Amino acid sequence: MKRMLIIAGIALAVVLIALLAIPIFFKDDIVALIKREANKNLNATLEFEDLGLNLFQNFPALTLNLEKLSIANRAPFAGDTLIALGNFQTSINLMSLFGGPLEIRSFTLTEPRLKLIMLKDSTANWDIMQAAAQEEPEATSSGGFQLALQSYAIEKGYLNYIDQTSGAMALIEGLDHRGSGDFTSDRFRLRTNTDIAAVTLGAGGVNYLNKVHTRLKADFDIDAANQKYTLTENELRLNELVLKFDGAIARAGEDTDLDLTFSAPQTDFKNIISLIPAIYSKDFASLKSSGQLALAGKAKGIYNEKQVPSRRRSRPHDHRSQKISCGFGQRPV
Repeated sequence: MKRMLIIAGIALAVVLIALLAIPIFFKDDIVALIKREANKNLNATLEFEDLGLNLFQNFPALTLNLEKLSIANRAPFAGDTLIALGNFQTSINLMSLFGGPLEIRSFTLTEPRLKLIMLKDSTANWDIMQAAAQEEPEATSSGGFQLALQSYAIEKGYLNYIDQTSGAMALIEGLDHRGSGDFTSDRFRLRTNTDIAAVTLGAGGVNYLNKVHTRLKADFDIDAANQKYTLTENELRLNELVLKFDGAIARAGEDTDLDLTFSAPQTDFKNIISLIPAIYSKDFASLKSSGQLALAGKAKGIYNEKQVPSRRRSRPHDHRSQKISCGFGQRPV
């Protein structure tokens, strides 16, 4: 019995030493691989302050942490930072360390700050992939990375989007998003949950949404082989307004085939008022209102650079409809 305990103790010690040693042995190789792949594929500069490896956190997967990661643009956006992360964490299949591309099972972006700019000549600062990298097939034999995602997350995200061609803008603050699904399969169910503290959308100097608390719970049936994405269970909340969606989006070459419907059946008039920034405040709970609104819409057709789906109104096949019943609102005194 004593002999068995000694053998078990030695075996456990060997395993613990291996768990501690593997990250140390492979750290330099992984750092070199990240920098080599970045220089080969990006027309931008990737930097990070520190790299950490841990086999205990998600055993048997290897956990990789990149602290203070950033990607800085080059001309014509030299001096701008495309993205900065507090931390990038990814889970890697341990066996892939011993041959073939590193297989990424999951990743988490913590405090990402993303700045997207499109100039008037349609030059975009996120177009940073080198032409040669775009033409090369995905690595399958040795070197590089391979996505085999099962889950991903974004925590405390920030996005600033400016489109100088159209005058459109978007500001997303406090983004928390999680998704899970077997991305290695051609067909799978993607489950997502999103909470955004404040969404601002505008165009032509007018904000159509201003710091709207947005929550989205949505599941998608993914047909990767045919590039078709079908909405299943979902609910979108804009402040107090609840919307439901149905339909599918499919890609065919340069075209996007849309067949989407949305509705807010018999929502309280007060929920619509919640989208007005001056009203949706600490006094909103005591706001007096009455009445209901039924809202429905549809987007169907081909979308590409030359055309968009029809948005016209027509009596027999109205693409958008709404009905207000006795709408009334009174702010508290």
